[in-house]
Amino acid sequence: MLEWSLRIAGIMLVGLGAALTPSADTAAQNAPAAPASPAPTPYNPGVGDLMNLIVQPHHTKLWFAGHEGNWVLAEYEIHELRSALANVAKARPLYRQKSVSNSIEMFVSGAFTSMEGVIHDRGAAKFADAYTTINAGCNACHTSLGQSQVVIRTPEQPTYPDQEFRPQK
Repeated sequence: MLEWSLRIAGIMLVGLGAALTPSADTAAQNAPAAPASPAPTPYNPGVGDLMNLIVQPHHTKLWFAGHEGNWVLAEYEIHELRSALANVAKARPLYRQKSVSNSIEMFVSGAFTSMEGVIHDRGAAKFADAYTTINAGCNACHTSLGQSQVVIRTPEQPTYPDQEFRPQK
């Protein structure tokens, strides 16, 4: 009788164990989550990317604003151009073991100061020469950094067809 009772108890325990064993669906729901995908690597633009993205647009817009005699916009763009170059220097303090801020100071700071004077004086006759001086500074900087293939020139047509460069009346 004891033997019979033990067999029944064993069967009951097996049944109870089966009842407590989670189903495949439940097991999948309770399983630890798969490891999360690694966080995406933040975009880390190089000097060339920064020049194309934040410097060149203001350089181009400066030309069209001054060429059209829109001195308010030209003043804004020379300020934005200086700011963009300062941001490049913050993001990438060194390029090819040279200080970016020192290179900017050496090659274009004087040209920017001259351009600011031309803009302040509304000097339409001097604007093209001041812009050419900025371009020469940019190109000298590129050459000093081993990037002489990057040649900056006066744009021929607006890259921003949706922006008005003529002064508003």
